[in-house]
Amino acid sequence: MFKVFCMDCICFFHFNDTMVSKIVYMFNGLRNGVMIKCMNSKQKISCCKLGAITSILAGFFYLIIAVLMFKVPSSIITYEASESYFRDFSNYSLIFINIKVMVIFASIAMIGVVCSFLALCRPENVAIVLWASILAFLGYSFCIYQAIMDISVIPELTKTFLIEPGVIQDVIVAFGVSNPKMFILTSGFSGIWFLVVSYLAISNKSIPKFLILLGFIWGFGNVLTAVGYAFSIISILYIVSMVTIVVAPIWGLSEGFYLLSLIKNLTEQSQKEDSVEVS
Repeated sequence: MFKVFCMDCICFFHFNDTMVSKIVYMFNGLRNGVMIKCMNSKQKISCCKLGAITSILAGFFYLIIAVLMFKVPSSIITYEASESYFRDFSNYSLIFINIKVMVIFASIAMIGVVCSFLALCRPENVAIVLWASILAFLGYSFCIYQAIMDISVIPELTKTFLIEPGVIQDVIVAFGVSNPKMFILTSGFSGIWFLVVSYLAISNKSIPKFLILLGFIWGFGNVLTAVGYAFSIISILYIVSMVTIVVAPIWGLSEGFYLLSLIKNLTEQSQKEDSVEVS
């Protein structure tokens, strides 16, 4: 039995021999840069389950977004404040709000996907995946924030625009309905993550090439979306938006079912490990 005094919280921690050996094993793994290899099958299964569930949920939410996006006029997609934008928004406000709610759910699910990818990445890729994952966490967090702001602000701006005189309308158009530069964070950062993990996956023969291709398409699509909104290149937005909303649900569902297939193999491996421990 070991007793350790902690200066930060002024308390004692009691460790038995088993706990100490596990802690030493963990820190040795961190020191040698092989923490992922120290994961047993049960831990890998847990990460795969998180990735599978969140990927399928994200794919489902993006599928709903894709269906709803085809129902709204193109003027709403551009976020360019104009009389036609507000006229169209007043007729499609409910669909717009539903899209943004689905975006929030999809972003929360994608944070789970990023977590599972980070936990399962190969030791030699930990640094670059960690960097890309932090960007993705920021991107999806800002995506949630932007969706909440759009739900809260744009309907009120629309009501004001439609009932106020021309001077007020000119002010609203001048200030805009949303900050398009936010897409550099929301789409650009997540796009970088997709490009990084897809590039690293090329050298992993166990990952289907179909998923890698979809990841590259989604990654480039997100980056181009950020460029399109940042510089108001409308032609890019129309093309890229259509491609992305089709690819996103396919990638999410495909990735989820791929991870489910890995769980079966890992479960068999875990049972073998348990039998060895028992014997």
